[in-house]
Amino acid sequence: MYKPLVSILIPIYNGAETIEEAINSCFNQTYSNFELLIYNDGSTDSSQQLIKNIEDHRIVFIDSTTNNGIAFSRNTLLKHAKGEFIAWLDADDKMLHNRLEIQIEYFLNHPEIDICGSWMYLKNNSNSNINTIAKTVCNSELLHTALLFKNYIFQPTVMSRNFYLNESIFYNSEFDYLEDYELWLRIHNTKKIANIPVPLIEYGATEVEILQKRNHYQFENKQLQLLKKRIHVLVEKINEEEINLLQKFIYNNWQLSEKDLYQLSSILNRIQFENKNQWTIELMIAFHKLRIWKHLNSRNKLLHIALLFNAINYLKIKSYYLY
Repeated sequence: MYKPLVSILIPIYNGAETIEEAINSCFNQTYSNFELLIYNDGSTDSSQQLIKNIEDHRIVFIDSTTNNGIAFSRNTLLKHAKGEFIAWLDADDKMLHNRLEIQIEYFLNHPEIDICGSWMYLKNNSNSNINTIAKTVCNSELLHTALLFKNYIFQPTVMSRNFYLNESIFYNSEFDYLEDYELWLRIHNTKKIANIPVPLIEYGATEVEILQKRNHYQFENKQLQLLKKRIHVLVEKINEEEINLLQKFIYNNWQLSEKDLYQLSSILNRIQFENKNQWTIELMIAFHKLRIWKHLNSRNKLLHIALLFNAINYLKIKSYYLY
């Protein structure tokens, strides 16, 4: 089998506790034709020394004395990558031993796909045991539409063809910590994206660490900015109050009031989406109508029992997680 060069890219900032395990997971791959590029984004811990202590000709170490942010780090790595394919890994994650082999085989068998993610293992916050699989949509047509509502691609699992430098496609520093989602939204009409329905990495961040990063990077404000950018693709006339409500509904689980119910239903009923895969938008609308019903109080659940009829579409979406 043809074995193209893969560039594994790891951005790191103060990742001394986990970087050695991340690097070892790369060296333990069943697929061996790769280079490993690591960008140290001004770490103040022992990350730099730990990386320098590892002697392997496949490592390309890029060191910075200043902290420039995650998007800058990713872009720097992309500009140095020589591989035909790009495989991302974060410094606190680990690859499963056959991750590269599975994704390369997928690309060779699916020449139409440009970007490929996967499911991933999540660790229990109370110990180091792997206990759950984070699943996401795998059907490429449904994923194309689903991305307009929410990010369904796990950045550390992503492998892609190396088109970035030639096409001047890079991450946007204004959306650090949401830089991956902003990029998918920007290119999902020109690049075909899919996910593989198997976990290929172990995701290392805990809920506490995720929350701290979200607060530091003003996650919700950037999330709202991205929603405002894409909402007019779906809904022609929508006001500020409706946009804020839609953001909270898509990303949070809370009990809806009667007013929320009618506003959200109105937004979903006004969605228009002109493309060849009309079934995908209809499925997503029905899926969110069921979510509305699930977050009503008991009284309103009985009053709006008709929303429950969308349950079949929830099962349909779940089925598209599998292929």
